[in-house]
Amino acid sequence: MRNNLMEKGLATVDYIKKENLSELVSRKIRRAILLGDFANDLHLAEPNLAKEFGTSRGPIRDALQMLIHQGFAERLSNGRVMVKRFTVKDIQHLYEFRYILESHAVLKCANYADISISIERLYGILDKMSNNRITASEFSSLDMDFHKTIVIMSHNKSLIQSWYGMEEVIKSILEITNQGNPRAETIVEKHRDITKALEKKDFELATMLLKEHFNLGEEAMINNINKLMIITE
Repeated sequence: MRNNLMEKGLATVDYIKKENLSELVSRKIRRAILLGDFANDLHLAEPNLAKEFGTSRGPIRDALQMLIHQGFAERLSNGRVMVKRFTVKDIQHLYEFRYILESHAVLKCANYADISISIERLYGILDKMSNNRITASEFSSLDMDFHKTIVIMSHNKSLIQSWYGMEEVIKSILEITNQGNPRAETIVEKHRDITKALEKKDFELATMLLKEHFNLGEEAMINNINKLMIITE
């Protein structure tokens, strides 16, 4: 019995390691696709990627499946997995998804009498974002935490699961576009306005501010990525 439990425990550890490796590989490939290092329609061959990342083909296969699910790759009828370039329309769809998700989460907050703890957390995140010494990656992570907190405030499992399903994609794009971002101060102020509206429980105003924020973010992201020539029309 003890040996069986130990074997199950070791199997679980191996599974976690495999999952972490798959996520790491998918993150690196996704970034390469966004930066244009992997050309559109490039064949993502498992043996080549396994050799490049120094791993077996199992984690590579799982990573490719993640990328297919996220829209960064596609599997052809012959079984080959090819790069699928992220387009301007994909960026627009991403922001449309974010607004629908977060605006609905904000309206759900109206069902809860006390959201003060979440408001305190939002202000705490904003204080950290205001620190000029943090890196672009740290700023992006805090940006993600801010919006994730809004979704969690809804107490709606489906909304929260939907957010986590797109979290890695959103973060990858933000990390690239926030490098040397001159809009950091503006982003913090927009977030602060949204937080104040939530604090006053003016949920209609909060959704309107979210819409304005996402419209500006979408425009800035498309402009920034177009400068890098990493997406197509």
